[in-house]
Amino acid sequence: SGLLNKTLLSLIVFGLAIIPLASSGSLSGNIVDSDTHQPIVGANVTISGTDEEPPAMWKGVFVSNVPVGGYTVTTSMIGYSAASRANVNTYSQRQT
Repeated sequence: SGLLNKTLLSLIVFGLAIIPLASSGSLSGNIVDSDTHQPIVGANVTISGTDEEPPAMWKGVFVSNVPVGGYTVTTSMIGYSAASRANVNTYSQRQT
């Protein structure tokens, strides 16, 4: 079927909104179909080195509070290939 052969969702990680606590940041992004650019609601998101697995909600957006640091963000959905973005960084007291 067409969905089974799709190349994965594009993973767009937004500028990282930062919480003014020294040890935590906020990571957010938008999951969309790489061909149609339509949001993928319900896509699974994993953030390396954490237990965070925020789902892609309305308009494919996910948000997660994580410790300041560097991460690999991976997204997956039945019928799509997984996609990852490495070197996603969060910073304290700074919006990136």
